[in-house]
Amino acid sequence: MGDIVGRLFREFAVTLAVAILISAVVSLTLTPMMRPYVKPRIAA
Repeated sequence: MGDIVGRLFREFAVTLAVAILISAVVSLTLTPMMRPYVKPRIAA
């Protein structure tokens, strides 16, 4: 690709990869940790 277009696509790819990585970390750590606070168990 051209110089400018290739650089823009590379920056977009890096941004997308970082966003996916952060999303994966949050979904595997923060979401299970917050679950008891959002929907607590009801004692039977």
